[in-house]
Amino acid sequence: MLVLPVLSAYLFKLRTSRGVVGYAAALVGAATGCGLLLLDPSAYNQTHAMAAPFLGDVPLAVRLVLVGSAFACLFRFAAGLRSVLADPDAPPAFLRGLPGALPARTLLLLFGPFTCAYMLLVVTRESLWPRYIVPVLPIFLFFLIWVYIGDAPRRRLPILSAVIVAVLACEAVANTHDLFARQGAYAAAANRVLAAGVPRSQLEGGFELDGWAQLQSTGYVNDPNILVPAGAYKPRNLSGPPGCHGWFLDWTPSIQPRFTLSDVPSSCYPPAPFPQQRYRSWCPPHDRAVFISAIPAAVAAVAAGKPTPGAPPDEVPSNPADLSPPAMP
Repeated sequence: MLVLPVLSAYLFKLRTSRGVVGYAAALVGAATGCGLLLLDPSAYNQTHAMAAPFLGDVPLAVRLVLVGSAFACLFRFAAGLRSVLADPDAPPAFLRGLPGALPARTLLLLFGPFTCAYMLLVVTRESLWPRYIVPVLPIFLFFLIWVYIGDAPRRRLPILSAVIVAVLACEAVANTHDLFARQGAYAAAANRVLAAGVPRSQLEGGFELDGWAQLQSTGYVNDPNILVPAGAYKPRNLSGPPGCHGWFLDWTPSIQPRFTLSDVPSSCYPPAPFPQQRYRSWCPPHDRAVFISAIPAAVAAVAAGKPTPGAPPDEVPSNPADLSPPAMP
């Protein structure tokens, strides 16, 4: 998907990708992409949520079109590599005449094994983040330029490429705006709770805010792989029912939350005596909010490993002024 705007230029234009080989490659690519999506839709959902968190749920038909088109372009581009490799002992067309230009065979030996091995390691990971593709993007771009210049030195990119670039650019700008707006709302909601006298160690504010609070408290984020100094890793106590806390809470043992922030009303804990922190986004729905929930004292104490005999399970302060903890002896 990262090079789809460029790959689309080769979908119909390459003379070496026309005919039986070119169209067969496109069909095989589309079938491969759609098959991978249908076999494991959760992986695409996870990747899409990270790349475009504010677009919401995309219908399966749209996802099939996007993934199928991307794989069709990729396979058809691979079919076009035959033309630039016709003379493996000669340098690529755009490198000829340069001092020390390497022949095509040498470039393939330099780039090919590394790219194949790296991509094998990437696709076998449990989750795929876009940044994992950064090390091989220059290699892909090198081959794109190689094929483009070798096939038609002076032809223009088709209108399809410009349209795809415009669509993806609009999506990127809108998602960046909404992501910044969301982060600002989380910071404002956290400040609202802290202004009422709640210690920072009693607020679960999300990955970024909690990670920074953990660093300020201990100097490092909790992780079982930390070996030096000995005993640095602190196993975390049970932090409540599954799904009631963020995924990052196990890495921040210095935070024993009495309050938690979320994008939707919590199904585990009652609302806190704080108003929602509302913000506007460019992608629908435009009116969004950060919700503040109160974790009952008994639940928080169990998570911290402290007994609370006689504490009612639904204890929630009714007045923000009552939120500050008792003075330490």
